[in-house]
Amino acid sequence: MARAILVDDTDSNIKYTGLWSQVSGSYDDFGNFGQPFQHTLHTTNSESSFSYSFSGDSVLITGTNIYPSGATVPFECFVDNMSVPVVTLTNSENRLLFCEKDGLSEDAHIITVNVTASRQRTFLFDFIQYVPFAKTALDQVVLSIDYTDPQLQYGPGWSQTFPGILTRQPNSTFGFDFKGTSLTWLGFYDKKLPFAAATATYSIDGQPPIPFILNGIAAETTGVQYSQILFQTSSFSPGLHTIGVVYEGNSEATPLSLQTIIIQNGTVPPSLPEPIETFSLTSDGAAATSSSATVQSSQVDNPNPKAGTNSKNIGAIVGGVIGGLAVILFAAFAVLLLRERTKRRYLKAPSSHFVRPPSPPSAPIPPPAVRRSSIHKKIPPVSRYMPSLSTAHSLRSYNPPSTSWFASESGRSMPMRFGATLSMREITQSLPIHNQQKRARPPQIIPQANL
Repeated sequence: MARAILVDDTDSNIKYTGLWSQVSGSYDDFGNFGQPFQHTLHTTNSESSFSYSFSGDSVLITGTNIYPSGATVPFECFVDNMSVPVVTLTNSENRLLFCEKDGLSEDAHIITVNVTASRQRTFLFDFIQYVPFAKTALDQVVLSIDYTDPQLQYGPGWSQTFPGILTRQPNSTFGFDFKGTSLTWLGFYDKKLPFAAATATYSIDGQPPIPFILNGIAAETTGVQYSQILFQTSSFSPGLHTIGVVYEGNSEATPLSLQTIIIQNGTVPPSLPEPIETFSLTSDGAAATSSSATVQSSQVDNPNPKAGTNSKNIGAIVGGVIGGLAVILFAAFAVLLLRERTKRRYLKAPSSHFVRPPSPPSAPIPPPAVRRSSIHKKIPPVSRYMPSLSTAHSLRSYNPPSTSWFASESGRSMPMRFGATLSMREITQSLPIHNQQKRARPPQIIPQANL
């Protein structure tokens, strides 16, 4: 699946009808499917509804169910007024899939949920996910990127294990280029794996590494803990950034795992250079090959000084253009000054003895096609033969590839994974060259004998 956009229940573009209230943090420790997105839920105990407009080819609704199977709150889903099948909720968990619709046309759509709740039954809504079209703007959204995304660069030692990917090899690495203001890493713990405490580090844009703790003891009683926040970065300036992660544990400690990366307010470069080596997964989930941990820099204007030298190239181009324009203007002024002095000398000479003066050194000789056969000849203005100067600058923007949700097992609701995309565009600018103003000069009479 493609990467997806996440819309939290607190988004102002969601239109609520009826009696709704917001809860924050109340269900963070509920179940083992992870915390509600952004720790918030919208709840209702009456006949209510909500709707949201989006542009994408698929859409999902998720929420929390606090009742056993058969006692859930009745609700209906519609996309563009067409009924969508709902999921039978069999678990009491967070992050459950309520309904979904894919294969939508490339138009704007509206998803609506009608709820028939009561005082004894509370409906809890968490977030909306949709996969945008390529033309959809992604500058101010929350992106969810699945662990299978091809732009994630894994070092040696990573292997696929449901519900994600993990490593138990010391000093195993991970790298990724992204645009945004913060990043959240969601992993998982499994009681079948070692759960002794371990450490790992992450670094943004080559800054000093920041350690974080891995402790799988929480999965000892639940089996698997899904969508666990292993670390969350602080906020940084918008733009292109690079994250590097290093596992410092060993085969006897809690592994470093990954399910989903969530990027706040940003986009992912659409076409990063290929890594030096590639990573692939075999049918049994083992790593067939490993990739270099070095994250390749993108050819864009990068605030990270280690990501490229494009800013220096831009400065050199602009400086060259300005310098070239200054030289042209100076040469044109010198030519005009020389012509003015020459004209004054001609006016002092006898009119019957006018001859063609030698051409100024910097003025090019007109091509034969423009020479006149008449004895009245006129030197074309210098600006007519002045070479033009232009420059162009192009930027490559980013277009993110694909991602997937958590798969659901037959007959049981499972936690979901999330994901989203970008587009490419070219911007070309030109610097015009202003023609020098023509200056009139008296015609020159040249005797036929001198031709």
